[in-house]
Amino acid sequence: MPSEPDTVAFVYNPFAAIRGRTILIILFSTIIASIIIIYYFLPFLAAFDSWADISISLLWCGLMVWLLNKVVSRAGLNIPLLVGRIPSRAQMLRSALWAIPLVMLSIGCIWLVYLPLSSLFPGFVQFWLINDPIPVFWTDGPFVLFANIINLAVIAIFIPIIEEFVFRGLLISRWSVKWGVPRAILVSSLIFGFFHTDIVGAILFGYVMAILYIRTKSLIIPIIVHGANNLMAWLFAFWETTSQGPMVEYTLNDFRADWWYGAVGLIIGVPWVIRILVAHWPRSSWRMPYFAQQ
Repeated sequence: MPSEPDTVAFVYNPFAAIRGRTILIILFSTIIASIIIIYYFLPFLAAFDSWADISISLLWCGLMVWLLNKVVSRAGLNIPLLVGRIPSRAQMLRSALWAIPLVMLSIGCIWLVYLPLSSLFPGFVQFWLINDPIPVFWTDGPFVLFANIINLAVIAIFIPIIEEFVFRGLLISRWSVKWGVPRAILVSSLIFGFFHTDIVGAILFGYVMAILYIRTKSLIIPIIVHGANNLMAWLFAFWETTSQGPMVEYTLNDFRADWWYGAVGLIIGVPWVIRILVAHWPRSSWRMPYFAQQ
Protein backbone atom coordinates (compact mmCIF):
# COMPACT_ATOMS: atom_id res chain seq x y z
CA MET A 1 0.00 0.00 0.00
CA PRO A 2 1.24 3.51 -0.72
CA SER A 3 2.49 5.32 2.34
CA GLU A 4 0.60 8.26 3.73
CA PRO A 5 2.04 11.65 2.76
CA ASP A 6 3.94 13.43 5.49
CA THR A 7 2.00 16.21 7.20
CA VAL A 8 3.61 19.44 8.29
CA ALA A 9 2.10 21.40 11.16
CA PHE A 10 1.65 25.06 10.31
CA VAL A 11 1.67 27.61 13.09
CA TYR A 12 0.29 30.98 12.08
CA ASN A 13 2.58 33.89 12.96
CA PRO A 14 0.56 37.12 13.42
CA PHE A 15 3.78 39.14 13.64
CA ALA A 16 4.33 38.52 9.95
CA ALA A 17 1.27 40.73 9.43
CA ILE A 18 1.96 43.32 12.15
CA ARG A 19 4.42 46.02 11.13
CA GLY A 20 6.58 47.90 13.63
CA ARG A 21 6.28 51.11 11.63
CA THR A 22 2.48 50.86 11.86
CA ILE A 23 2.68 50.70 15.65
CA LEU A 24 5.06 53.68 15.74
CA ILE A 25 2.85 55.72 13.42
CA ILE A 26 -0.10 55.02 15.71
CA LEU A 27 2.01 56.03 18.70
CA PHE A 28 3.14 59.36 17.22
CA SER A 29 -0.15 60.26 15.56
CA THR A 30 -2.29 59.62 18.65
CA ILE A 31 -0.06 61.89 20.76
CA ILE A 32 -0.34 64.71 18.21
CA ALA A 33 -4.07 64.13 17.67
CA SER A 34 -4.76 64.18 21.42
CA ILE A 35 -2.97 67.52 21.85
CA ILE A 36 -4.76 69.08 18.87
CA ILE A 37 -8.21 67.85 19.96
CA ILE A 38 -7.87 69.14 23.52
CA TYR A 39 -6.28 72.52 22.76
CA TYR A 40 -8.16 73.40 19.58
CA PHE A 41 -11.53 71.69 19.93
CA LEU A 42 -12.03 71.61 23.70
CA PRO A 43 -10.72 75.01 24.83
CA PHE A 44 -12.67 74.89 28.11
CA LEU A 45 -10.37 72.01 29.18
CA ALA A 46 -7.25 73.72 27.86
CA ALA A 47 -7.96 76.68 30.14
CA PHE A 48 -6.73 74.65 33.11
CA ASP A 49 -3.25 73.08 32.95
CA SER A 50 -4.15 70.13 35.15
CA TRP A 51 -7.28 69.10 33.27
CA ALA A 52 -5.69 69.76 29.88
CA ASP A 53 -2.81 67.40 30.69
CA ILE A 54 -5.12 64.76 32.16
CA SER A 55 -7.50 64.97 29.21
CA ILE A 56 -4.64 64.59 26.73
CA SER A 57 -3.36 61.52 28.59
CA LEU A 58 -6.80 59.91 28.82
CA LEU A 59 -7.60 60.65 25.18
CA TRP A 60 -4.24 59.22 24.12
CA CYS A 61 -4.87 56.05 26.13
CA GLY A 62 -8.31 55.66 24.57
CA LEU A 63 -7.07 56.20 21.02
CA MET A 64 -4.18 53.80 21.53
CA VAL A 65 -6.43 51.03 22.86
CA TRP A 66 -8.93 51.53 20.02
CA LEU A 67 -6.37 51.53 17.20
CA LEU A 68 -4.17 48.78 18.63
CA ASN A 69 -7.23 46.58 19.05
CA LYS A 70 -7.90 46.98 15.33
CA VAL A 71 -4.29 46.06 14.47
CA VAL A 72 -4.08 42.96 16.67
CA SER A 73 -7.58 41.77 15.69
CA ARG A 74 -6.81 42.09 12.01
CA ALA A 75 -3.56 40.16 12.49
CA GLY A 76 -5.26 37.43 14.54
CA LEU A 77 -2.98 37.99 17.54
CA ASN A 78 -3.59 35.78 20.56
CA ILE A 79 -3.53 38.26 23.48
CA PRO A 80 -3.15 35.61 26.25
CA LEU A 81 -0.07 34.25 24.46
CA LEU A 82 1.41 37.74 24.25
CA VAL A 83 0.73 38.45 27.93
CA GLY A 84 2.17 35.08 28.92
CA ARG A 85 1.91 33.31 32.23
CA ILE A 86 0.20 34.77 35.29
CA PRO A 87 2.77 35.21 38.10
CA SER A 88 2.01 34.43 41.71
CA ARG A 89 1.26 37.18 44.19
CA ALA A 90 4.69 36.70 45.80
CA GLN A 91 6.39 37.10 42.40
CA MET A 92 4.42 40.28 41.77
CA LEU A 93 5.46 41.77 45.10
CA ARG A 94 9.11 40.81 44.59
CA SER A 95 9.14 42.25 41.08
CA ALA A 96 7.71 45.56 42.34
CA LEU A 97 10.89 45.99 44.41
CA TRP A 98 12.85 46.26 41.15
CA ALA A 99 11.41 49.75 40.86
CA ILE A 100 13.63 51.01 43.70
CA PRO A 101 17.02 50.68 41.94
CA LEU A 102 15.39 51.65 38.61
CA VAL A 103 14.10 54.91 40.06
CA MET A 104 17.51 55.62 41.57
CA LEU A 105 19.12 54.90 38.21
CA SER A 106 16.69 57.25 36.48
CA ILE A 107 17.41 60.04 38.97
CA GLY A 108 21.14 59.52 38.52
CA CYS A 109 20.88 59.59 34.71
CA ILE A 110 18.94 62.88 34.78
CA TRP A 111 21.83 64.63 36.52
CA LEU A 112 24.42 62.69 34.53
CA VAL A 113 22.99 64.02 31.25
CA TYR A 114 21.57 67.42 32.11
CA LEU A 115 24.13 68.71 34.63
CA PRO A 116 26.92 69.09 32.01
CA LEU A 117 24.34 70.29 29.47
CA SER A 118 23.26 73.01 31.90
CA SER A 119 26.70 74.59 31.46
CA LEU A 120 26.88 74.13 27.69
CA PHE A 121 23.23 74.83 26.81
CA PRO A 122 21.59 76.42 29.86
CA GLY A 123 18.66 77.77 27.84
CA PHE A 124 17.77 74.34 26.54
CA VAL A 125 17.93 72.69 29.97
CA GLN A 126 15.93 75.55 31.47
CA PHE A 127 13.20 75.06 28.86
CA TRP A 128 13.23 71.26 28.54
CA LEU A 129 13.78 70.15 32.12
CA ILE A 130 12.96 73.08 34.42
CA ASN A 131 10.25 75.17 32.77
CA ASP A 132 8.30 72.32 31.19
CA PRO A 133 8.63 69.22 33.38
CA ILE A 134 6.24 66.30 33.00
CA PRO A 135 3.27 67.17 35.24
CA VAL A 136 2.65 64.62 37.97
CA PHE A 137 1.14 66.63 40.81
CA TRP A 138 -0.79 69.90 41.08
CA THR A 139 -1.48 72.11 44.09
CA ASP A 140 -4.14 74.40 42.59
CA GLY A 141 -6.89 74.45 40.00
CA PRO A 142 -10.52 73.25 39.89
CA PHE A 143 -11.20 69.92 41.62
CA VAL A 144 -7.46 69.57 42.24
CA LEU A 145 -7.80 66.50 44.48
CA PHE A 146 -9.89 64.66 41.89
CA ALA A 147 -7.45 65.73 39.17
CA ASN A 148 -4.48 64.30 41.09
CA ILE A 149 -6.28 61.00 41.74
CA ILE A 150 -7.05 60.56 38.04
CA ASN A 151 -3.55 61.58 37.05
CA LEU A 152 -2.06 59.06 39.48
CA ALA A 153 -4.18 56.31 37.91
CA VAL A 154 -3.00 57.35 34.44
CA ILE A 155 0.66 57.47 35.46
CA ALA A 156 0.79 54.30 37.60
CA ILE A 157 -1.75 52.07 35.79
CA PHE A 158 -2.87 53.09 32.30
CA ILE A 159 0.43 54.27 30.82
CA PRO A 160 2.50 51.30 32.12
CA ILE A 161 0.00 48.83 30.65
CA ILE A 162 -0.09 50.52 27.23
CA GLU A 163 3.65 51.17 27.00
CA GLU A 164 4.58 47.64 28.01
CA PHE A 165 2.03 46.18 25.60
CA VAL A 166 3.45 48.32 22.78
CA PHE A 167 7.20 48.29 23.41
CA ARG A 168 7.81 44.98 25.18
CA GLY A 169 4.86 43.09 23.73
CA LEU A 170 4.22 44.11 20.13
CA LEU A 171 7.42 45.81 18.96
CA ILE A 172 9.96 43.38 20.43
CA SER A 173 7.96 40.36 19.27
CA ARG A 174 7.62 41.80 15.77
CA TRP A 175 11.25 42.87 15.46
CA SER A 176 12.51 39.58 16.91
CA VAL A 177 10.95 37.90 13.86
CA LYS A 178 12.62 40.43 11.58
CA TRP A 179 16.02 40.96 13.22
CA GLY A 180 16.40 38.51 16.11
CA VAL A 181 15.88 39.03 19.83
CA PRO A 182 19.04 41.02 20.79
CA ARG A 183 18.57 43.65 18.08
CA ALA A 184 14.83 43.84 18.76
CA ILE A 185 15.53 44.59 22.44
CA LEU A 186 18.08 47.26 21.55
CA VAL A 187 15.97 49.09 18.95
CA SER A 188 12.78 49.04 21.02
CA SER A 189 14.67 50.34 24.08
CA LEU A 190 16.23 53.18 22.09
CA ILE A 191 12.86 54.27 20.74
CA PHE A 192 11.31 53.96 24.20
CA GLY A 193 14.06 56.21 25.57
CA PHE A 194 13.42 58.97 23.05
CA PHE A 195 9.82 59.17 24.21
CA HIS A 196 10.98 60.32 27.64
CA THR A 197 12.76 63.36 29.06
CA ASP A 198 15.27 61.11 30.83
CA ILE A 199 16.52 59.50 27.62
CA VAL A 200 19.47 57.50 29.00
CA GLY A 201 17.60 56.27 32.05
CA ALA A 202 14.57 55.33 29.94
CA ILE A 203 16.73 53.37 27.49
CA LEU A 204 18.22 51.33 30.33
CA PHE A 205 14.78 50.96 31.89
CA GLY A 206 13.35 49.64 28.62
CA TYR A 207 16.25 47.21 28.27
CA VAL A 208 15.66 45.79 31.75
CA MET A 209 11.90 45.53 31.11
CA ALA A 210 12.56 43.59 27.91
CA ILE A 211 14.83 41.16 29.74
CA LEU A 212 12.20 40.74 32.45
CA TYR A 213 9.47 40.01 29.90
CA ILE A 214 11.47 37.43 28.00
CA ARG A 215 13.06 35.67 30.97
CA THR A 216 9.88 35.48 33.07
CA LYS A 217 7.63 34.76 30.06
CA SER A 218 5.12 37.22 31.53
CA LEU A 219 4.20 40.74 30.40
CA ILE A 220 2.54 41.26 33.78
CA ILE A 221 5.92 41.42 35.54
CA PRO A 222 7.29 44.43 33.58
CA ILE A 223 3.86 46.10 33.84
CA ILE A 224 4.04 45.83 37.63
CA VAL A 225 7.64 47.09 37.74
CA HIS A 226 6.77 49.95 35.37
CA GLY A 227 3.74 50.89 37.46
CA ALA A 228 5.73 50.78 40.71
CA ASN A 229 8.46 52.89 39.10
CA ASN A 230 5.95 55.55 38.02
CA LEU A 231 4.26 55.45 41.42
CA MET A 232 7.57 56.14 43.14
CA ALA A 233 8.23 59.04 40.74
CA TRP A 234 4.77 60.44 41.58
CA LEU A 235 5.42 60.10 45.33
CA PHE A 236 8.78 61.85 44.92
CA ALA A 237 7.08 64.74 43.08
CA PHE A 238 4.37 64.85 45.77
CA TRP A 239 6.97 65.04 48.54
CA GLU A 240 9.00 67.67 46.70
CA THR A 241 5.95 69.82 45.97
CA THR A 242 4.42 69.67 49.44
CA SER A 243 7.66 70.06 51.38
CA GLN A 244 9.57 72.55 49.25
CA GLY A 245 6.87 74.49 47.44
CA PRO A 246 5.45 74.27 43.91
CA MET A 247 7.67 72.76 41.25
CA VAL A 248 7.44 75.94 39.13
CA GLU A 249 9.72 77.67 41.67
CA TYR A 250 12.52 75.22 40.97
CA THR A 251 15.38 76.95 39.13
CA LEU A 252 18.40 75.89 37.10
CA ASN A 253 20.67 76.87 39.99
CA ASP A 254 18.60 74.66 42.30
CA PHE A 255 19.08 71.79 39.86
CA ARG A 256 22.85 72.30 39.86
CA ALA A 257 22.94 72.50 43.66
CA ASP A 258 21.06 69.21 43.90
CA TRP A 259 23.80 67.32 42.05
CA TRP A 260 24.12 64.96 45.01
CA TYR A 261 20.69 63.50 44.12
CA GLY A 262 22.22 62.29 40.89
CA ALA A 263 25.35 61.02 42.61
CA VAL A 264 23.35 58.91 45.08
CA GLY A 265 21.16 57.62 42.25
CA LEU A 266 24.16 56.52 40.20
CA ILE A 267 25.90 54.92 43.16
CA ILE A 268 22.83 52.78 43.85
CA GLY A 269 21.48 52.23 40.34
CA VAL A 270 24.53 51.66 38.13
CA PRO A 271 26.01 48.60 39.93
CA TRP A 272 22.56 47.02 40.01
CA VAL A 273 21.84 47.47 36.30
CA ILE A 274 25.35 46.27 35.37
CA ARG A 275 24.76 43.11 37.40
CA ILE A 276 21.43 42.53 35.63
CA LEU A 277 22.90 43.07 32.17
CA VAL A 278 25.90 40.83 32.81
CA ALA A 279 23.73 38.03 34.21
CA HIS A 280 21.08 38.31 31.49
CA TRP A 281 22.82 39.57 28.37
CA PRO A 282 20.42 38.97 25.43
CA ARG A 283 21.19 35.95 23.26
CA SER A 284 20.00 35.06 19.80
CA SER A 285 18.79 31.72 21.20
CA TRP A 286 16.19 33.43 23.39
CA ARG A 287 12.59 32.89 22.32
CA MET A 288 9.89 35.48 22.76
CA PRO A 289 7.11 34.42 25.16
CA TYR A 290 4.52 34.40 22.36
CA PHE A 291 6.42 31.72 20.42
CA ALA A 292 7.83 29.83 23.41
CA GLN A 293 4.31 29.03 24.65
CA GLN A 294 2.95 27.78 21.33
